[in-house]
Amino acid sequence: MQSLYNCKRIDEDHYRVTKFDNGFVPFQDHEGRVSSYTCTLKDCECPQSHKPSCRHRKMLPFFIEEDHIDDNYFFCWDTHQWIKATGVFAEALNEIDDPLLSETNVEGSLFDPKTMEQLAKEGGHKPVSAAPSPQPSHYRRMR
Repeated sequence: MQSLYNCKRIDEDHYRVTKFDNGFVPFQDHEGRVSSYTCTLKDCECPQSHKPSCRHRKMLPFFIEEDHIDDNYFFCWDTHQWIKATGVFAEALNEIDDPLLSETNVEGSLFDPKTMEQLAKEGGHKPVSAAPSPQPSHYRRMR
């Protein structure tokens, strides 16, 4: 089974890289958590974030350089090829509700104007681990 990865922009510096199986279904670990991590070019919240680099930080430049962020293209890490979801797969991906990017879910998050104002006053950025971390459980499975 090949693993496919998709990338969505959270804000100017943060991205969410999600792992999918070859049927375009979000990959779940043995505990039922979706393999989806918030990362930047320098940091990641994945289990391998303690290392100098991880797969997500290595593939993020590919997404940025090829301009495949927030679209239906998937990156196959093993072959370094791009795969485009079309037809019913693309429609299903477009129907996924993302609570992280919902305007009603900003209070206290990185998208909260009050939080952004406070960060600007302090002259710093929130560490990647403090960025919103989605663990969606409502993805629809394709049959």
